[in-house]
Amino acid sequence: MHPHRLRIALSAALLLFVVAIAHAGAEARLRVGDAFPAIAARTLDDRAVIVPGGHHRPVLLLMGFVKDSRDDVKKWTTQVHQVWRADSSFDFFEMPMVGSGGRLFAGMITGSMRGGTPADLQAHVMPLYRDAGLWQKRLGLDHPKQTVLVVLDSGGRLAWQSSGPYSETSWKDLYSVLRAVSQTGGVR
Repeated sequence: MHPHRLRIALSAALLLFVVAIAHAGAEARLRVGDAFPAIAARTLDDRAVIVPGGHHRPVLLLMGFVKDSRDDVKKWTTQVHQVWRADSSFDFFEMPMVGSGGRLFAGMITGSMRGGTPADLQAHVMPLYRDAGLWQKRLGLDHPKQTVLVVLDSGGRLAWQSSGPYSETSWKDLYSVLRAVSQTGGVR
């Protein structure tokens, strides 16, 4: 084989190998301490947001993957918002994980969400119209009806994760994690 063609073939093989590794890593289960992959989307008040990115304090993500989880996500968000008004040492975003199937109706879905969300919360609601299945794998979610709670430290690393329905006990656990990560700035 001609050296030039051999170089092209080796480059193509290397590129395929790198793409395969990157794709495999994209579906890998995230663990505490891992860098959290960036999510870019628009909030209901039409602000472009990248999480994690530039927040310089912990970020709480409240993720719902199916419409049936909406009521539970709303309970979590209501509690978080009440506390956040008095303790803004963290940021938070409710993230309805609509998935790519909802892209066709994104305007209608977002409009409906906007209509059902108080104005002061719209900056904290960030619907995602892609990669819902990938995020379920990354977060190790077995039951898509459960709310997923993710705390990122100020450096954008996964500090804590849980899933399940709202309860006072779960709320106390989450808030103690938020306070600890806010005070230390990093993974505990």
